[in-house]
Order: sequence, then structure tokens, then C-alpha cells
Amino acid sequence: TMSPEESRIETNPSMSSDDESPNGVENELSNSMESSMQPRLLVHPENSVAYVTVSDPVQVNEGIAGRKFTMYRVNYDPPLPPADGSSPNNNCNAILSYATSVNRRYSDFSWLYERLHKERPGAIVPPLPEKQSVSRFSEVFIEGRRFHLEIFLRRVVCNPELKDTECLLVFLGGGDDEFKKAKK
Repeated sequence: TMSPEESRIETNPSMSSDDESPNGVENELSNSMESSMQPRLLVHPENSVAYVTVSDPVQVNEGIAGRKFTMYRVNYDPPLPPADGSSPNNNCNAILSYATSVNRRYSDFSWLYERLHKERPGAIVPPLPEKQSVSRFSEVFIEGRRFHLEIFLRRVVCNPELKDTECLLVFLGGGDDEFKKAKK
């Protein structure tokens, strides 16, 4: 359990020196909390790739057997280059110069994962959320999967070893026919 002081520190990490206790414990904890938050921004460059999103999950019935799956909208809308012609300050430069919007299902993300391993052996490919057969159509599960698929895709786009792969370009920018052809 947290003491009242720790609770106050956690809910108000930007305390002034006037709030400092005589022994300086609150200020030290506050400073350590603030400094521990800063490196996280550098460790997760995918947080700066807001132009890659996975959204709008829709359940689809396929064929006569009525096999059900969830389709996700994958949007890629790269930022405009800086006006002075310089490159952006992050590792996540645009890989396509135009916006795209495609529908992809989990098996398509799985295909991308496998193809990334084949096209760039030895490269570290981010993990995909695991496949699940029970409760896979619950709102909580679908939203969790959507979130993790987006993180996966953002990490791929930020990875200098993976971002220029043919499979990623087809995944993001290929129309249905082009994508089906690439999957064969």
C-alpha cells in the first residue's frame, strides 16, 4: 500500500520546491519519477508514428460455411516533409509519399510477419499478438488486438531494417488484387 505522501507524489509529479518535506524525500521521488518517464519516449519511437493506424474492426462472414473473421482498416497518411527540405528528426521517415487505406485481417498481418523474416533474415521483427480461438469476437479482445496490431505496424515502419521491404510496401499500399497476388 502507498503512504499518503507517495500517493500525492504519484498524482502530482510536478510539485514545486515549496511542497518539499523537510527531509527532501518528496522532491527526490518526484525528480526520479520525471526522469524515469523521459527515456520511455526514446525507447518507443513507434509512439511518434501517428500516421500509421489500425482502426474500425468489422466482423465479416466468409463463404457458405459462414467462417467469421475480423477485418481492420489500416491507414497510412505520411506527414508532409519539413518546409526547409531537411529530414524529420526521428527514425520513422515516410516510406510511401502518398496516403493509403486498406482492409486487412489478422492472417494478413501474420503473412507480413512471416515475409519480413524471409526478406530480412536476422532482422529483429516485432512480435504479433497471439492468435486466439476462444472469445475472439468479444469487444475487449478485438480492441486489444487492434491496439497491438497497430503497435506492431508502427514498430515495423520505424525499423530501418524493415521499413523498405517489398512486403511492407504491398501490405500498406497494395490494392486487393496486388495484395492477393503477393500472398501466393
